[in-house]
Amino acid sequence: MNDSGHEHSRSIKAELKRYKHDSGTNQKVHEEFRSLQVVRCVLDVLDSGERSDTMELLEGYGHCLKDSQPSWLLADIKENHNREKGNDITGLHDNVIESVGDITVLKDDIKESPDDIIESPDDITATKNVISNPTTKCYVDLISKLVRFADLPTINMNDDEAYMEEAFVDYPQKASVAMDIITSIVSAILRSSLSLEVHWRKEFMNTIVTDCVILSAAHAEKYQWSNKTTIKHSQGLLEVICQACSCNSIHELLSGSAYTTDIETETVFEKGIFDKILTKLRSKLTRDTWKMEPRSRHVFKWCMSKVKHPNLGDYLDKVLPPSLLFVDDYQVQNKILGVQCLHHIILNVDPTELKWYGRAMVIYEAIQKQIYSQEVQLLDLLYPCLIDLLKVIERSPRKADQPRKTTRYDDLLQITLDNMAFEQKIVLRRVYSKHLHLFVGEMGITIVRHYKKLLQVIVNYLEEYDGPDEMARLQTLNVLSVVTMETWPRISHHIDMLLKSLLRLMCEITADRSTSPEKVKQKLMEGAVNCLILLRRCCPDHVDKALNDVLIVIDNDTVIKSIRTVLNDKQSVVKVS
Repeated sequence: MNDSGHEHSRSIKAELKRYKHDSGTNQKVHEEFRSLQVVRCVLDVLDSGERSDTMELLEGYGHCLKDSQPSWLLADIKENHNREKGNDITGLHDNVIESVGDITVLKDDIKESPDDIIESPDDITATKNVISNPTTKCYVDLISKLVRFADLPTINMNDDEAYMEEAFVDYPQKASVAMDIITSIVSAILRSSLSLEVHWRKEFMNTIVTDCVILSAAHAEKYQWSNKTTIKHSQGLLEVICQACSCNSIHELLSGSAYTTDIETETVFEKGIFDKILTKLRSKLTRDTWKMEPRSRHVFKWCMSKVKHPNLGDYLDKVLPPSLLFVDDYQVQNKILGVQCLHHIILNVDPTELKWYGRAMVIYEAIQKQIYSQEVQLLDLLYPCLIDLLKVIERSPRKADQPRKTTRYDDLLQITLDNMAFEQKIVLRRVYSKHLHLFVGEMGITIVRHYKKLLQVIVNYLEEYDGPDEMARLQTLNVLSVVTMETWPRISHHIDMLLKSLLRLMCEITADRSTSPEKVKQKLMEGAVNCLILLRRCCPDHVDKALNDVLIVIDNDTVIKSIRTVLNDKQSVVKVS
């Protein structure tokens, strides 16, 4: 760079610094410098590495872009683009008129084969790589370097401190500035006539979109390196990226559009960019590297969660290995991430595809051993995932056209009941009782194989107070109602035990002087009454006799009123001999 260039660079940097503190009133940058000069100056700043004033300059440039008009920002790109279009047309014109003989031959060829028509100037423009344009390339380089500027550092796999927010204290600000600048550039393109140049827009977006979506996905949710500001900038960048790619949603951008319209309005990526993102992340999600890249696994999970059935099946071989790696890790947050990824795969890939080559069994072996975990958040995600996976692997226990043999449903339920029976921690009792009904709902009448232990667990859980919100007991009442409806032919053998438990619960609720809110007590009473009604429909004579005997000796008005509600239930009953 000559002395004049250095002087220009210093002047631009000085104005950008001033712009940070004087945005909206300082128009000197727009009046004295071309946008390309400013871009090259910013590129020099990014190339020079970390400087004390880097953030100040970038923030000033961000303010400058917000105050600028697309005519200033894109003037150099449009000028070069129009010049190239003119050269293409001139070159075509010269080739056509070069020889009258050639024209004659061309006419004869067209007569013989009408489909072989000479390319139009637009077709020539489409085949030309617009990124070879030095002006456009400057903007592409700027976006690429901004993404790298906002990237997280590679970390030591054994460095637990790297997972703390303090380890990423500088990165939210870097990411906010980078996404703000990129959003301004893409927004300017959308507001200018370049947005109508479909082929140019396709080439430009094809070059930058993968990096931009990865950057946005890294800040789409709350992580150690993100905050409310970066989440807001991420949403803004994703919106303009979708607009520039003619997509209605991030799902369409990642998965592609099932149809296209005329060439002037077709989506930029008909097949989506999810494959591009997976290719970009592949080297960062191997067995040896994935823990060094704290951002990549969350980007992977976020992007995959936006790809639904039937599109996700096309990428099964690429999304399954990283998900299994996460589950197999010793850190709970990674196990949780893996279960979330695998559950999404189970729900959005055809069961037939999952069973090919034993993939479903590989997933089952990876996650079923997590059932012994003591981590509440992990178990809360694990049980729905396991139940949905068993629907793929196992024949439904409800089908009675063949002998109903024991299945993995029985194995997992037995383990769960054993865990519940000996569990003393309230938080774990709540998560077990929350998901127990899933087994009952799927297994139907076959749940009687575990009847004795199941009912004993229900009775024990109804006896134990578990805090003001009474979540465990409310959920256990729900389990009992489902069990009663599914196993009504066998309920009469255990009716006395269940009646005693429910009546004891009702008396305890009305005599309770604890901190439980009245609404919670009311819900418990309603749940108990509902269970009594269901039991009465199964064994009306026995329940009526037992409740009438209770009415003689009890003096609790609330309980008496509830019992009369049960006895006055007029719906038809199922008599069990």
